[in-house]
Amino acid sequence: MLFSRERSGSRNPYQSPLLEISRQARNDIYAPVTLIIIKMWVDLDCDLCHNEITYKFYYKHMKSLSFLIILLLISLWLFIPKSISAAQCLATKPDHAPDLFQIDINKGSATLYFTPVNNAVTNYTIVYGLSRGDERWGISFPYGVYHGVINYTVNHLSPNTRYYFRVRADNGCRQGFWSDTLSARTNWHFKMYTRVK
Repeated sequence: MLFSRERSGSRNPYQSPLLEISRQARNDIYAPVTLIIIKMWVDLDCDLCHNEITYKFYYKHMKSLSFLIILLLISLWLFIPKSISAAQCLATKPDHAPDLFQIDINKGSATLYFTPVNNAVTNYTIVYGLSRGDERWGISFPYGVYHGVINYTVNHLSPNTRYYFRVRADNGCRQGFWSDTLSARTNWHFKMYTRVK
């Protein structure tokens, strides 16, 4: 049992006053934390281990401490992660989406052509799947400011399968906007064909 320990000259551990109090406190939402604190505190002095009056005294006065501990834990959970995440990324967000306007595709690969985003960019991310909105596969590659059309080839595609592609510019930890989705189907041969937006 968690709250009872066999000690020489003590009553049966299954009849310890702490267990009796825990049964009486089932409807108290602070009871689990309070009883744990009491057990840790009282076990420091073996003479108090099975003193029912002592347990009741501690249970009554430790409830306020339990409330403060629970309140502190909730506050940490609510506020600290948000402040940390807000301070993590100070990079400028890309101000628009790339324009994915063409795909050259054959049996096992697809080459995507899209316009760049130059206000703030360190890399581009391509996601693709088997239906619109499906993002089961993704690729990210570094690319800085560039004044021209960017192309990137996605390999290891299955033959005779339609894929849906989107591309996004990122600037370090700051993600940009997704392009429109453009789909294309691979074929059974290595002959290249073009899908234009």
